[in-house]
Amino acid sequence: MPVRRHCCGFCKQRLPTAKGLRLHIQHSPRCRRNWLRKVKRTAQAVAAAQNAAAAQNAVAAASAASPGQEEPRVVEPEDLGPFLPEPDGAGNIDERPNLSARVEDVPEDEEQAYRYVEAYPGVVAEIIRDDKTLFEKWRDERESAGVDEWAPFADREEWELFRWLIKSVGQNKIDDFLKLSLIRRDCKLSAENKYQFFKSIDDLPTGVPWECDIITVQGDRVGEDGKLLEEELELWRRNPVDCALDLIGNPTFDGHVAYGPERVFADEDATIRRYDEMWTAEWWWTMQPQLSEIPSNGQNVCEYGNIRGYYE
Repeated sequence: MPVRRHCCGFCKQRLPTAKGLRLHIQHSPRCRRNWLRKVKRTAQAVAAAQNAAAAQNAVAAASAASPGQEEPRVVEPEDLGPFLPEPDGAGNIDERPNLSARVEDVPEDEEQAYRYVEAYPGVVAEIIRDDKTLFEKWRDERESAGVDEWAPFADREEWELFRWLIKSVGQNKIDDFLKLSLIRRDCKLSAENKYQFFKSIDDLPTGVPWECDIITVQGDRVGEDGKLLEEELELWRRNPVDCALDLIGNPTFDGHVAYGPERVFADEDATIRRYDEMWTAEWWWTMQPQLSEIPSNGQNVCEYGNIRGYYE
């Protein structure tokens, strides 16, 4: 039998119970505001209807009205009782303020509904050639070397199991899992312990490698010899240009990388500016004309795939 789910009429989020829906509206500032607006509009509509009927009766009996006759009363929301709309099956909402810290999730469709974009009018990138991504080059190298497509794993099933273990199970539990008699006897995995397991993971292609530099830092304390104390520290870094190339060549991010600046507004008249990404700020928009003036003589020019970018 299908489970009945309750849907919030304001953000369309589905919840399993009516109580859960009430709590959702109570703790979501946006949905709560919309709910209160709905209550107010309903109260005004009912009040207008009742006042109109009362006004007609007052006009008909105007000549007989006494100076102390009570005027038609405006109906307030708390007087409506059963006339108040229910939030899609939910009951009354607790009006006590919620003082707990929370983060409000704005639905993606609502977020985009108030996003008006002005694209940069000039040139932001130049297509040089089409090339293979880093992942495609890895695949071609493995095929030419006769390496199985699921290597270093035995097959697809082992890859799916190892992926689940790395995402859902801690290191110690992975070791316990691999040493189970049932797993060793029936699964015949290529890894019998966590050392072999993580060696298989490390054999997978990686991105930009990390480099470690040893730097000497001078402190503000004086040693016994009267000199400032020094300490050697590890500085781990990656080449930012190589990281940019890795991101551009990763098919996962295809269609989600911005190559030019934009001006984003929250209204159609372009009076309210929005800043929600790096490329929506004014700095990139100001710098773009200067980048376009850099001569393409090979100096400070980075080429990768079908994108050419400038860097200093």
